[in-house]
Amino acid sequence: MITRLIAGTVSTLITLCLIATTNVAIAADKTSADIGKKEFLNNCAVCHGITGKGDGSFVELLKKAPSDLTLISKRNGGVYPLIKVYNLISGVDRIASHGTLEMPIWGERYNQEIVKEVGPMNTGPSPSVRERILELVFYIGTLQQNP
Repeated sequence: MITRLIAGTVSTLITLCLIATTNVAIAADKTSADIGKKEFLNNCAVCHGITGKGDGSFVELLKKAPSDLTLISKRNGGVYPLIKVYNLISGVDRIASHGTLEMPIWGERYNQEIVKEVGPMNTGPSPSVRERILELVFYIGTLQQNP
């Protein structure tokens, strides 16, 4: 009798822990997605458009039309190249139409934040900047059209 009571209590506790953990994970995913979307809307949408199709409000001011970000996977054999996208956004790899890392939309703002966080001698993005870029990369992944 006592063994059944203990087993039932343990089973109930495990179930409650699993439910709580799942809810936390879902909340974290929502927060993560919100960060990526915010980064996109603040830094990319003026050129690439709110939906990422290359129809932002600055299109007419640009020398070259921005690419349709919803086609990245399609152009890559149906696979979203997460590392390549991260490297392009972070400046490891360059996109000619994005200019230098000092361009106002990306580099300058992030570079100023890095200097504030870790000092002027830092050679790479700080953890919080890397996290924000990664959240943006994940968000762009959600914009992909089915191949």
